[in-house]
Amino acid sequence: MYGTYLILVFVLILFAVGGVEATMRFFAYVDIELRWHWVIFRAYLLRRKLEKELGIKPTSFSEHYKTYGKR
Repeated sequence: MYGTYLILVFVLILFAVGGVEATMRFFAYVDIELRWHWVIFRAYLLRRKLEKELGIKPTSFSEHYKTYGKR
């Protein structure tokens, strides 16, 4: 219950400080970031599966993220 109130207060503060346009850009940015990290995670699972099938030593997620998580 308190979490809902905190989120609501946070969004209201965003609207008050940055305005509607800046708040919508912020949420769009967060959405794109979450989708990008989901793609990196799915690529890691695919990479792990292929490495297992080919008999290659598996790569850790942190090493995979260093390789493909760069911008």
